[in-house]
Amino acid sequence: MRRKICIQRAPMTSGKSPVFRAAAEMLGSRMLHHAILMQWHRDATLHGMMTIPPPSWTASLIASLAFAIAASAADQPGTSAKTGETPTFEITSKVAGTVKVTEEDGATVVTIQGGNGIGNATIRRSAAQWPTKFVVRARLGGLEHFAITSGGVKLAASALSHSGNMQLLHLWTDGKEGPQLGKDSKFWMEIRTLDADGKPVQGLPPKGGCFEMTIPTALLGDAKEVRLDWIDFYR
Repeated sequence: MRRKICIQRAPMTSGKSPVFRAAAEMLGSRMLHHAILMQWHRDATLHGMMTIPPPSWTASLIASLAFAIAASAADQPGTSAKTGETPTFEITSKVAGTVKVTEEDGATVVTIQGGNGIGNATIRRSAAQWPTKFVVRARLGGLEHFAITSGGVKLAASALSHSGNMQLLHLWTDGKEGPQLGKDSKFWMEIRTLDADGKPVQGLPPKGGCFEMTIPTALLGDAKEVRLDWIDFYR
């Protein structure tokens, strides 16, 4: 005996379910709303004759669409810089070409090079936040003065060209210099000396080398811009 099964296609609905309406609103547009309805229309034969998508089905589709939207957004220009690309910063410097910003392995790198060894630059961000890892590489023969100013706070660092190349770090607040910082401070910043191949070395950088510093996140805070000042050797 053959059984005849009749399946009635569910008609399109305006989405009377509160869960369904919330899903459409959360996903943001009429086009997405329509996409959910069309998907339900195609799947209705598997769910009987219901004309309103059940909450479990809607929730599953929300998760799938949200994942797809997030994955798509991650590939859009400007959301995250890839290695070699220049993040969106506005750089102001008296000597053109002395400062450039690149992205390397998840870190934003500010490189200082050229000029006469003395200079300054202001870096203003256009993104909502500063990068998680913000590195400065100063391709200079010495670093007797280096300062990062953010709002009313300035972090001043030195790698002396004498006395065993001692490294000093002081925090200035509202124009007043504080005591020398230690590694236990949230404003601590290590000054690394690298050779031309990026390998750590002692003393001052050899030809092609640099000083490398990672700016403390506590210093950046909510400031829109930071100022860098540097002197290779006191004249």
